[in-house]
Amino acid sequence: MGTLPGVDVAAAHARFLALREPLYERILTGEWGVDDYRRGQLSQAVAPWGVLGEDALAAHCTLRDAAIAETVAMEGAHALLELLRARGLRLAVLTNGSHGLLERKLEALGIEEHLDAVVSAVDAGHPKPQPAAYTAVADALGLPASGLAMVGDHPEWDVAAPLRAGYAAGVWLDRGHGHHDPSVLPPAAATVATLAAVPAALGLTA
Repeated sequence: MGTLPGVDVAAAHARFLALREPLYERILTGEWGVDDYRRGQLSQAVAPWGVLGEDALAAHCTLRDAAIAETVAMEGAHALLELLRARGLRLAVLTNGSHGLLERKLEALGIEEHLDAVVSAVDAGHPKPQPAAYTAVADALGLPASGLAMVGDHPEWDVAAPLRAGYAAGVWLDRGHGHHDPSVLPPAAATVATLAAVPAALGLTA
């Protein structure tokens, strides 16, 4: 962003974050690929200050791709997965990203051994929040939707939508960044601020 004269970095960053979800819709509809999205997000974020050249956009895509290998698990992620597995629960990841991209992230996080299924809703043609995305997870785990719970940081995609699809529980992880509107959460949803609070939200007492 600093390659443009006079750019307000803080304002550009705020625009960059605000564009994430609206532009991601173009990936979900198949209009854009991942690099198209990355280029579009950055170029639109700095549009008030000028136009970035191809070299800058290409470098941005390269850096974003390289950063996947440095993905770090949230605090408490491994402990939570180990606890859930110890309780005999079957675990899956549902993503709107491609399966290939998710596999790279899971490898970096080192959590693949805890998972029974990895589902790319986009690759299956039914991205979140379409009901078929959540049905695909139930099918992958060999369980009814009524026997599933979903935990995630998107109030609509990860909590409200799966509850509408028949899931037994939905837990919103409020990461405190203020990017999402919690008003979409139904009364049945639970809210936690840390992964350590998830077991209690799911009714898994010690």
